[in-house]
Amino acid sequence: MKKKIKLLLYFFLVFVLLLTPFDWSTLLTLEKKEASAAVALTNVTDLVTNTQVSATTFHQINFTTYTTIPANGKIVITFPAGFNVAGATFDSWSGLDGGQSISINGQEVTVTRDGTGTASVSGGKYIKFSNIVNTAVAGTLYTVTVEIRNSSDTTLDGPTTSFYFSICTNSSFTNTYHIPWSSVVSVSGKHTTKFTTASIIPNDGKIKITFPGGFDISIASFDSWSGFDGGRTINIVDQQITITRDGLGTPSAAGDKYVTFDNIVNHSTSSPNYYLILETLDSLDTNIEGPTSIRFSINNAGLGLANTAWPMKGHDVKRSGRSQYETSDYYVPKWVYEDEEGNSPGQTPIFSSDGSLVFINSQKGDG
Repeated sequence: MKKKIKLLLYFFLVFVLLLTPFDWSTLLTLEKKEASAAVALTNVTDLVTNTQVSATTFHQINFTTYTTIPANGKIVITFPAGFNVAGATFDSWSGLDGGQSISINGQEVTVTRDGTGTASVSGGKYIKFSNIVNTAVAGTLYTVTVEIRNSSDTTLDGPTTSFYFSICTNSSFTNTYHIPWSSVVSVSGKHTTKFTTASIIPNDGKIKITFPGGFDISIASFDSWSGFDGGRTINIVDQQITITRDGLGTPSAAGDKYVTFDNIVNHSTSSPNYYLILETLDSLDTNIEGPTSIRFSINNAGLGLANTAWPMKGHDVKRSGRSQYETSDYYVPKWVYEDEEGNSPGQTPIFSSDGSLVFINSQKGDG
């Protein structure tokens, strides 16, 4: 009897469920929303043609998308306060085709695709604007924000904040790199800062480098430099190292330079987004070039340069990709060189002790 009652209740419940209206598309919609949730853009940067304060210049916004941008989609870029974008005009783009229009609302510049092009699949892109007036305030921590939307203003990717860029009193350094010889957390060793100047540094001028908080530079020492001659002294205050030229050398012309310090202890936390700040000054502390922020990484992987001369332990030989030891007690980053057709000559580029990437190759002639 109890079994019959249970069976009747079961059929009754099934009957009620079948008669109860339910929009099964709700589940599908929820799944679809979850699958298409906005994700962050990557490699977002603002490449400024003229980095001087108050300059009217080009700003090229680079970014990598995760989601396809529809042919009628939108790219929304928000500039920092103090930058005048009221007269901004579209200059060019890459990774997108068809026509476009731009609209400006406060610090927000929106590029709307007109539907005549094709959907732009995920990947690297840029949009370049002209007639943007830089802020009148020099700084090293400026960012833009990029967001991708569809025609209904639904967010597809982002909003994502860019890496820092700098606006300078005079000009900004180019080809800037900061290279920890060991990128391992908490390791003490050498750090090389490479840069290209546009201005002369006097023989009594100064190079000022500010490290991020958490790096111990209290006992940092001068190791070497290039692009300078004469003597120098160094002074350390908090996170700032200042090299002062002693006036015995010659003025350093515009061009490539580097400075290497030793006994710097890396931050204890792994991150790809550490920034140091570089600036050159005259003897009266008047700005010559910069300040410019330079991004670098500290990690747990053990990659980087050996703290002895590279690549042969105990030697400074740039023309060898091998160690004189059967096994190295440091990690060797692997680089692969290929020509435009994808052919590899079978050689491995290596780092020299100043942080340069050196590629040695030999080819046989026909005769």
